[in-house]
Amino acid sequence: MVPLKDEMLSRLARKANVAQFVSFGPGPGLPQRHSCVRGHPPGHRFTDAAEAVGVLLALAGSGSVNVRSFAAGSPKGGPFTYGLTRRDDVLATLAARAGDCLHAIVNETLDVDDGGVSGVALGGLVEFAPGDTPRSVERPGTVALALDHAMALLGAVYGFTPTWSRPPANGWSSASTRSPPASARPTPSSGRPSGSGRPRSPSR
Repeated sequence: MVPLKDEMLSRLARKANVAQFVSFGPGPGLPQRHSCVRGHPPGHRFTDAAEAVGVLLALAGSGSVNVRSFAAGSPKGGPFTYGLTRRDDVLATLAARAGDCLHAIVNETLDVDDGGVSGVALGGLVEFAPGDTPRSVERPGTVALALDHAMALLGAVYGFTPTWSRPPANGWSSASTRSPPASARPTPSSGRPSGSGRPRSPSR
């Protein structure tokens, strides 16, 4: 069985820098599934969705979060809501997604104008764009390259290649060259990628 997107994101968070996030299932009460939040152990369980969202908003450097959704077993994402700053708005969005039987990932909003690129890989093809989120691949004008050519290009430009949540040649994945927040950024010599959007694929 193919792992759900938030499960892949949780795995990636153990070895790469990703945007802070908390994920929820579509059941009653918005049951929490995974989390990666600064100052808390991996997978920390919050009291409820309201607490989780409140903590995430407080710790997000931008003061805002995104809500991305997906259906179990589907390689494509569902509705995406960007840049929410109020807890009640986030909770209302989560409730609406749950009402449509969708899983959801709430992640901190990151600066897309930091010199990095974000994109998606599917079936050996990589699409990406600068100054945008992985959703850029849904619009015309996004570069599309074979996996080996894309990795060679990104490696030449950034000095490292993205870390994938699973081998992109075998299916959908997302990645980004974005750096983590300054407080968590590795030294320049480490060349460590930030991972899916820091998946904003997800991970935005």
